[in-house]
Amino acid sequence: MSDQFYHYPKNTFFLDSKVNLTFEEVLALDDDGFRQWVIDFRKEIVDIWDEKGVPPVKGYSREEIIDQFNALESHFVHKM
Repeated sequence: MSDQFYHYPKNTFFLDSKVNLTFEEVLALDDDGFRQWVIDFRKEIVDIWDEKGVPPVKGYSREEIIDQFNALESHFVHKM
């Protein structure tokens, strides 16, 4: 079975996207530029989700999931 049935992979496709602007770059946009950026941003997110099967959520790699499960044994659950 594929790992994708259990979790979503980390979405790194957006990192190199032309719509991945910094906060300062977004602030510098005029109203029309901001409107267009929002439209392009939404399209990019939907395209990545549709074409790559990766939604806009924080995902974990297989190794990160294993590390998190391994770390559980050191938690003191009796205090929960």
